[in-house]
Amino acid sequence: MDINDVKSIIAYNASSIPVLFEMCRIAKIAETVNDMVEWKSDNSKISPGFLIEVLVVTIMHRRQPLWKIEEYWRKQKLEFMLEGSGITVEQLNDDAFARALDKLQTVNMKELISRICLNMLKAHNLTIESLHLDTTSISVEGMYEGDEGDEDDDFIICYGYSKDNRPDLKQFKIGAAVQQSGLPVMGQLLSGNELQRI
Repeated sequence: MDINDVKSIIAYNASSIPVLFEMCRIAKIAETVNDMVEWKSDNSKISPGFLIEVLVVTIMHRRQPLWKIEEYWRKQKLEFMLEGSGITVEQLNDDAFARALDKLQTVNMKELISRICLNMLKAHNLTIESLHLDTTSISVEGMYEGDEGDEDDDFIICYGYSKDNRPDLKQFKIGAAVQQSGLPVMGQLLSGNELQRI
């Protein structure tokens, strides 16, 4: 291409997508997920870790709702970032994401989050000298199947002490542990009536 031929240059607004993908790669999200889930690299066209990484970027890029993701990424010109990887936008379909999430469901999420957080701390040469643990409540409305929970549930949506002053609504909680500079080390979803259990 002639550098003076400006008409042949195609520009598109990638927004924050390249930065978000790079953050995911620094955190080793795909690598960590692939290490923790059961999958066979020799008969998989695309790894579950990469699909989860794309899903994380999709959420951070504020895509709602989380369906027809293939169409969404086609509009974002993701093929430019996938060039040379052998992965096509067509492979980022809802069925592929569902299979990746099914695999992720078997993983200890607390351990996964901790591994990813520690990857980020290590990548930036940050230390853990002290930890601060805290929870926040997320109020929800509507009916939820099995919202009373059973012994096998990771967390239960129920009434509890509401930090956002909505005792009339059911809730769940997010618990986090951060190191001395406020960077996360652990995270966990908790039942709405949980006091502290990180």
